[in-house]
Amino acid sequence: MKRAMTLALALIAIALPQAAGEGFGTGSSFSIAVAEQADALAAWAGYGSPLAFGSAQARVEIGGAVIPFLSGGVEAWAPFWAVRAGLAGYGDWVGEVFRAYGTGGLLFAFPGPELSDAGYGFGGWGAFGFEFRALGAGVFYLELGTTGSEARAELADSAPRFLNGFSTSVGLRFYP
Repeated sequence: MKRAMTLALALIAIALPQAAGEGFGTGSSFSIAVAEQADALAAWAGYGSPLAFGSAQARVEIGGAVIPFLSGGVEAWAPFWAVRAGLAGYGDWVGEVFRAYGTGGLLFAFPGPELSDAGYGFGGWGAFGFEFRALGAGVFYLELGTTGSEARAELADSAPRFLNGFSTSVGLRFYP
């Protein structure tokens, strides 16, 4: 047990200086996340540009989700795809431990044939989040926000809108 603890502390001591320092989190980034977005369970993968002016980033994300709906009085789950493109603005690192940011942009949802005959739904999203330093070149992040979309499941019983409402996301972002 003592050896395992010593080894773990040595690895942390080696990895932390690589993550810390001037310029961490300013280059390109790749992210993965799971999210709850207005009753849909989603998974996202994304790319972020290097920071411009020390705090602004362009982002593109693609995600897949499933949403519950009623069809003929029976609950079912239907998949759909979504693409988001937007901007993020970052604050400074606080004690080299975490930083806050805000993000938002345009959203395109592509519902499956179980939900809609429409080819896509258009909308937007906005959120604020926190990045927490992890070992090496990665951070853990948490985002809270809202999504608004014209996407409607007109083939479901009550033709509800989807991707409309509060959203939460947790994920990992890597700065190679």
